[in-house]
Amino acid sequence: RGGEIRGVENYAHDQTTFTEPVRKLVGRWYRTSREDYLEKLKEIRAKKLPSHRAAAAIEKMQKNLPPITDFDAIVIPDSAKRLGLIAPALAFEDIVVTRNDRELQRIKRATGYEEIKPITLLGASTWNHPYLISQCQQYCENAIFVDGYYRDNPAAQVRDFDSSFREIFGKSPRLSDAQAFDTGTLLRGILENKATSLTNRDDLRDALLAYKGFKGVTGGLEFDKDGEAVKELFVLTLKNKTIQLFEKPEPESTN
Repeated sequence: RGGEIRGVENYAHDQTTFTEPVRKLVGRWYRTSREDYLEKLKEIRAKKLPSHRAAAAIEKMQKNLPPITDFDAIVIPDSAKRLGLIAPALAFEDIVVTRNDRELQRIKRATGYEEIKPITLLGASTWNHPYLISQCQQYCENAIFVDGYYRDNPAAQVRDFDSSFREIFGKSPRLSDAQAFDTGTLLRGILENKATSLTNRDDLRDALLAYKGFKGVTGGLEFDKDGEAVKELFVLTLKNKTIQLFEKPEPESTN
């Protein structure tokens, strides 16, 4: 869809520190391959400073070397708990996720960078967990991720389902519980439809393929001509320390 992968870094499944992959991602690990670094190094050496002052100047320059953020987002296909370790490492390397103007100005003054480019963290359903709030906090603000079920959906049928499930089982439903409920509801609707005569498996398959407009607690559901489920996904975000539905920003006026 017109996107471009600008870089990829990996890490071990049991890794707990992420300095190396993050620094590689933003061009702070292999500094000698950066033209701006070599130019600044040349300028320091041209001053012919005493060795101790030259070393201090180089160390300061390395510390203030801005990250290369030639990307708009970072996809992290991992759990919310692991994200709580990765996101602070991103922040330590000056990768900014906030969109707050006052906060951006504060960061700009603190770092001395002329430009600050906010980056969006992208993830999947594994991020839809309380760990995202308790362990990631401000480091994951404005992160965007998707899930097949959103228990805080304001829709009445979702609230009723969640309430009934917790009353019966003493816990909140998971995605698989909501999918099972919708599957049963869909099948019951087809079986109880007097206009549909089902005598074998082929009849049931045809009825499923023809069923349109089903709206369950997991959203809309129908099947394409190949029998693949066409599902809506809930696009979620972390804002003000709460997981909520993502609302696409209004385009800026050109007036």
